[in-house]
Amino acid sequence: MSEVIPAPPIFNADLLKRPLLQKRVVRNDNKVDNRISYLLSFIRKPQDSHFVVCLHDSESVVQEGPTCGLVAISMASKLIKGVIVQQASPDELLRKAKQLNYSRNGEMFSAENLLKLSLEQLQCPGKLLTFDNIQKVVSLILKENVLLFPYDADKDHSPCQLKGHKAHWALSVGCAMLVSDQEVKSILPVCNSKELEGYHTVDNTKLTPEAIGNITEFLTLKNTWLFCRQGKSRHLCLWSLNDIVESNGGLQSGLCGKVVLLEKEFK
Repeated sequence: MSEVIPAPPIFNADLLKRPLLQKRVVRNDNKVDNRISYLLSFIRKPQDSHFVVCLHDSESVVQEGPTCGLVAISMASKLIKGVIVQQASPDELLRKAKQLNYSRNGEMFSAENLLKLSLEQLQCPGKLLTFDNIQKVVSLILKENVLLFPYDADKDHSPCQLKGHKAHWALSVGCAMLVSDQEVKSILPVCNSKELEGYHTVDNTKLTPEAIGNITEFLTLKNTWLFCRQGKSRHLCLWSLNDIVESNGGLQSGLCGKVVLLEKEFK
């Protein structure tokens, strides 16, 4: 009996009509609440504790080539400038980075150059920071500022320590904190009234300097996580701030211990 050869798959000509950027720009997860609950489920939570979450709307951009830093700027552009502004194109950022001799193929090995490129292209305030003061870091995130940070990426793109040999860029789009029954009492006044599945969400309209101080007072590297996006996945990530700091501090010159702050514009 002769071997039966299966028919080839049907060719879909519509696939050729998709614009390039359609592959790159992916909207925020449709079920954000479910995604948050899923990410938090991997954290061991004592019975007498509560998660407090602050997450800003964001869009993921999938990188092509070694353009993780440029893609991070692109994702930051909407957060910084607002929804009415067109997202900075990775292609435009790459052309500019080459023109300024910051990069050859899209890689960004200097936090200072990434900051300069961000400020020129996004026309927003910003500066270089470190992770030395985590209360300040979380305060900046609560105020809807964006932190772009380099780190060593593991196989699943999470932070690890490889002495800078797998350097990658990501940006913060929110934070999660684990606080006790007693500590949460001073935070609840600035949270939405309804507790979602296992966590409280911060209401940004209620954030005063005093309220931010109440939230950040109890933070340590061990009880704080950052919601992040990076260019090799469309999915929202949640990483331990301790892991991020250790990875960031083990990079090579030009990136080691450095964080790029881009400040939110309010209109």
